[in-house]
Amino acid sequence: MKSIVSLYMDRYDIRDDENEEKRIRALIRKLHEKKSIFCDFPFDYMVEDEQLKLLHYMMTTLPERQIMANMNKVDVDRCYMNFVYQSDESKIITKNLLENELEGYIPISLENEILESRYKIRDPRNSIGEVLKYLLEVNEMIIRSYFQEKQYFNMMGLEVYNFEYIKEYIDYTANVLLQLLVYRVINENNVESMNVIKEISDKIDELGGLIDKQLSRRKKEWTDGKENGQNDLSAETVSECFSAYVTHRSKFYEEEYGIKEVLKNEMLNSPSLFGEIPTEYKAEKRIVSEDEFSSIKNIITEGKTIDGYKEKIEIVQTFIDIMAVYGSRQCYSFCLQDLKVYFREIFISKSSYRRRKASRIVKEYIDQVASAKNEGKAIPVFNKQSQYMFVREKINRGYFREKGLSKEYIEKIVLEKKLYDLLLKLYLFYNIQDSLEFIYEVNRNLLKAYVSQIAE
Repeated sequence: MKSIVSLYMDRYDIRDDENEEKRIRALIRKLHEKKSIFCDFPFDYMVEDEQLKLLHYMMTTLPERQIMANMNKVDVDRCYMNFVYQSDESKIITKNLLENELEGYIPISLENEILESRYKIRDPRNSIGEVLKYLLEVNEMIIRSYFQEKQYFNMMGLEVYNFEYIKEYIDYTANVLLQLLVYRVINENNVESMNVIKEISDKIDELGGLIDKQLSRRKKEWTDGKENGQNDLSAETVSECFSAYVTHRSKFYEEEYGIKEVLKNEMLNSPSLFGEIPTEYKAEKRIVSEDEFSSIKNIITEGKTIDGYKEKIEIVQTFIDIMAVYGSRQCYSFCLQDLKVYFREIFISKSSYRRRKASRIVKEYIDQVASAKNEGKAIPVFNKQSQYMFVREKINRGYFREKGLSKEYIEKIVLEKKLYDLLLKLYLFYNIQDSLEFIYEVNRNLLKAYVSQIAE
């Protein structure tokens, strides 16, 4: 049997082109690099015709060296969707569908479900039993909506693929499970949070083992299908799903293996800054009057002398007001706890990310906002998403410390990594319907694990 390189050279008539032969061999080597992101790319399971289509696209349309190298990088500020291949025929079909059969079609969105679930979880008037019952019902509603849409398309004789659904459902699931952890486990005095974290973590391990077995079965099916000359791994679906996976993975990994790892290490290496807070320096979530504003300095600095305190606290107040709008946060520029958390994470903590300290990011962003206001424009986004993620997570960490939950914060990071790794695996079935069903099962099983641990 000829190698894929030999088949490619024959198909596209490059036997006499030494440079092109070198390029295709280099590309194939890239696709088979050990410990690279392409270990999750099912190239070898695709039938030869689909392999050749994808290789030709990468050789003729993409600057493959740059893209291949970039896809191995974890960088939330990049988009990897330019790796997607779509044939000319598919482009025409898609255009016709959108202009005719699907005119006015609006894809399913989980944005409202995320917002409503957050509200339900955080509202103390809702018992944990009511919250978990609601979340289990919403999970059923979501998967049913996806099924109904697929059936609708089938009745029309259409196959519509939207890999954004995998991303949205994963984000919804992660958001719900972690909101439960923070607001119904870690912040509840009557819950043994470390025990719950361990049980949820063990359940994630168990589900991960089951998913690995399912992936092994799927690979065998692909292998059998390839031997018969047919399986469902087309160049179009594989490239689109892989691009969505790499983009989503980059966001999760930037957050967990980049930003939170930096913050965790700072906590472990600077116990004097992140240890237990003396009683006299603890800051309550209360509004302070202008008359007592100067007297709270000692609480905010925890008795330390800070150069330029007055200027820095004014910057903090401005930033808090911005974040109340931009980040939809319940923070107030005259709230003692908010002032302390923001001040310490912006001006006392010295950690940096990508050679940028939080103080510099915040100052630059305040200038951006001021400039936008002067021009009558809306509040702008941060220069880079990674900068916003870094500042946002520092603030989150500050609240955990202020509540005496630094140890729980570190354990939360460990659990998050496990959860994200599990959810990302669900892209690797390279089949939207299967991925959605597995996300549903993961969410349902972990919600039931919460039921067994904290339901009243």
